[in-house]
Amino acid sequence: MPAGEPDPESSSGRAAFVPLSGGGSWSGRELLGRYRLGECVGSGGFGEVYRAIDSAFSSERTVAVKVLHSALPGNVDRLEREIAALRQLNLPGVVHFIDSGVHEETPFFVMEFVEGAPFPGAGEFRTWESLEPIVVALLEALSRLHQRGYVHRDLKPQNVLVDRRGVPVILDFGLAWSPELGERMTETGRFIGTPAYLAPEQHGGSVVERRADLYSLGVMIYEALSGHLPFPGLDLMEIALLKSSTTPELLHRKNPAVPPRISDLVGRLLSASPLARPEDAVEVLSIIRGERTSVTHHTWIDNSGLEARFMRALDARSSFDLYGGPGSGPSRALEECARFGEASGREVCHTVAADSPFASLETVLSDDSVGSSGAHLSFAEKSDEIARALRSKLTAGVVLLVDDHHKVDRWSQNVIESVRDHGSVVRAVLAPLEGSPEVHSLVPLTKEDLRALFLGFDRVFHIPEDAAEQLYLRTDGVPELVYEELAAWERVGAAEREDGRWRISRESIDQLSVGFETQASLRVSRLRHRLSREEEDLLAWIDLAFPHARVETLAALTELELWRVEALLTQLSEKNLVRRSSGETFGALVTGLSAQVWTRDQIRSAHRKLAEQIPLGSANRLFHLIEAQSGDQALADEATREVASCGKRLFDQGRFHEAIAALSKGLQFVRSLGRDDDELAIFEIWISSAWGTMELGVFEHLRRELGSEPGSEELQILALHTDAWISVLSGGGEAVIEQIHALPRYPKEELDRRRWTALVIASRTLPLERETEIIESLPRLVPASSREWLDSQLPLWRGRWLYRLGKFAESATEYEAALVGRESTSEVRATAWVNIAYAWLEEGEFGRCRESISRVFSELEERRNPLLELRCEAFLRHLDYSEEAHLDPDPELVQVAREARSSSVLGPLLLTEGAAHWRRGDLVEAARCAEEAAEVWEKMQLQLPAAVARALFQNC
Repeated sequence: MPAGEPDPESSSGRAAFVPLSGGGSWSGRELLGRYRLGECVGSGGFGEVYRAIDSAFSSERTVAVKVLHSALPGNVDRLEREIAALRQLNLPGVVHFIDSGVHEETPFFVMEFVEGAPFPGAGEFRTWESLEPIVVALLEALSRLHQRGYVHRDLKPQNVLVDRRGVPVILDFGLAWSPELGERMTETGRFIGTPAYLAPEQHGGSVVERRADLYSLGVMIYEALSGHLPFPGLDLMEIALLKSSTTPELLHRKNPAVPPRISDLVGRLLSASPLARPEDAVEVLSIIRGERTSVTHHTWIDNSGLEARFMRALDARSSFDLYGGPGSGPSRALEECARFGEASGREVCHTVAADSPFASLETVLSDDSVGSSGAHLSFAEKSDEIARALRSKLTAGVVLLVDDHHKVDRWSQNVIESVRDHGSVVRAVLAPLEGSPEVHSLVPLTKEDLRALFLGFDRVFHIPEDAAEQLYLRTDGVPELVYEELAAWERVGAAEREDGRWRISRESIDQLSVGFETQASLRVSRLRHRLSREEEDLLAWIDLAFPHARVETLAALTELELWRVEALLTQLSEKNLVRRSSGETFGALVTGLSAQVWTRDQIRSAHRKLAEQIPLGSANRLFHLIEAQSGDQALADEATREVASCGKRLFDQGRFHEAIAALSKGLQFVRSLGRDDDELAIFEIWISSAWGTMELGVFEHLRRELGSEPGSEELQILALHTDAWISVLSGGGEAVIEQIHALPRYPKEELDRRRWTALVIASRTLPLERETEIIESLPRLVPASSREWLDSQLPLWRGRWLYRLGKFAESATEYEAALVGRESTSEVRATAWVNIAYAWLEEGEFGRCRESISRVFSELEERRNPLLELRCEAFLRHLDYSEEAHLDPDPELVQVAREARSSSVLGPLLLTEGAAHWRRGDLVEAARCAEEAAEVWEKMQLQLPAAVARALFQNC
């Protein structure tokens, strides 16, 4: 977490840590009965930052709490400014705001805890190669920040933490400025920030823009690569004078290993004049990348049969060309060919890019192999000599690999062409060559190929399947784009590399699926080619319009004739700058271009036009509306309506997790506008989505967003209802029954009546007679206005109650009768069919069991409801056990159940697995499963099943 706060009056160029005035340390205190403060991890003139535990829920999490030293007006203003900024900046690479409050008249706020070290991170970063990925990720975060109109104004190592994955996170926005934050805090003639890292224009309190942040970054890079500050003055005046009157020593002279182009770039970043620096973070990224892509070394997926084709060529001493179109990765494929060849004991040689005659073959042919009489040879004789030498090598079994055939000098090309029939030559070509040998096509990766890139459970959670779907949508399986996109996901922390594959969370996939983490915001632009202004604009539109960039849409956006757009697309395709996707849409191979060619106002206008073009119902229309608004009241109203509309639409479609992802982004937007009524509407849809999933983690996420002190009375009541559901899903018990009875009535009856559902579910953890008593009391408790709803629910609840009574056939019949002609969600119907299946299982009606479970899958279809899918999987497992004498272990399903944090499924599943192990004679594993099942049920206060599990444990 933050290493400290700067003392604005410090003259040392470093953060000055000062003791807490008056009250002493806050360590060990509890704020609002929720945040338990631990060690202080940062301190300064403004306040202290503590590692803390958010103990409100079963899944405790570590957070960071910033506490003011005192509630002086200046400190409070700065804290409020930081809170306002972070509420608006829910961006990758920026620390996330969680909560705020006042404790004993002392303001504080809560943010995510970043386990990391100040830039450049832990370890010794003294090489550009090790530092580059962190700098690129930081520049991407700055680009997003600047595109939102923010300037940080206090960028320094302590305010950029780098986690163990190398992902940087920007902290401390107390001095940030944007038009949305109102007047700047700086007074004329004064400076704010840490002197050593400030741009020269900041020392006099001048108005600063985004180039000031780039200057600060230049200082950070210089210090990381040289071990010294570029201007190590002793006091403020000396530092200011040095910055405005001298040029720092060139970085590559301090560290000769630094590439000259990086040294030159840092020199530009440290220019005294803002106009002499690069214009923005995107330009800096372009300079860093040059003509390279951002692809790092990745696991090769051979879905084209390359290895078999290459080995056949070695055996037959034949040649072939590699072709796959833009982004197909021929260079990476040649690397694999080299590996195949070396593994088979062959010598492998590579050409190099060159313009001079025969220079591309210099690394292949030594002077001895071509003789020493070159000075007396004519050009034709020299060409023949080189051809003979190369032919001799090929005949002897040497393999020649030609990367970027078009970059090989034409004289070497001719020689290679003349001798290729004498051995194995593999050329990577831009297009099939006339008269070339057999061409091996590098085909795009399929969705199945992409699934292999991801770790995690496809079973129930569908992590690899859905991650591959999002990746394919953005790349069409083009290898270069696939690995560019993955590298970008990694840089923002959405995915993490592990043993050559990527681990991604369900939440990150859902954010991608609703269009907020789009290609434009995640992938960095390449070096800009020579383009006309029309080509630049169209390429920027294609980038922003993803995935809606059809020809007709682009014509409407650019206001160009259809034929002209088609012509420009042809030109851009020929320059390998766009790709045609399936479904007649186009994708940009150069991204982030809009930030370079358009102003902020033009970008907002572009998002507005896109929102007008994208059909209602498309999730990322909401993204464009949010990006478009800036002080436009009508547009802000439309975007606010779209938040609720989009969330409700996804909720009605059963796409609960996507609904929550959209609502989460929309909530951040609505809060930035200070619209309490709209915030309430979002939370009401959110809790409806939570009921659809019935997942504990979803309710806890909702409760965290509600915060410790919800603003309106309705939000406070909603928070209490959410707390009750968390208690129900965490295990229930008599205390939970009392908690539900004590709930205040929620104004909207359709939401308030859910308390009775919670009451019934909680009663199932109590003795049977208590559940009976509660169900029989409901007609007296439920208001008359909700009686029709109650009448529709009672048969379902009675079905579950009859099951518990041991009346299994009656339970199944009650459920089936309740479903006849019933209008309900697929989730309600699917849950009922699972319960019917369990009832028929107890009766030994195995055929009816399987029929009921098939009805569940037909109800759910493509919906993602992990808990229901898990219940079905666990049931089928129990059914298989009932029908088979021996059952192979299924440890993966048990692990999936643990990941889902569903005690109601985990307990029975563990008992089934324990019994299966017992049948097989594996008593150690049987005892382990039985003991864990007993512990799960004891936590839920279900004594009878816990006793059964304990009995199996003792028997083992």
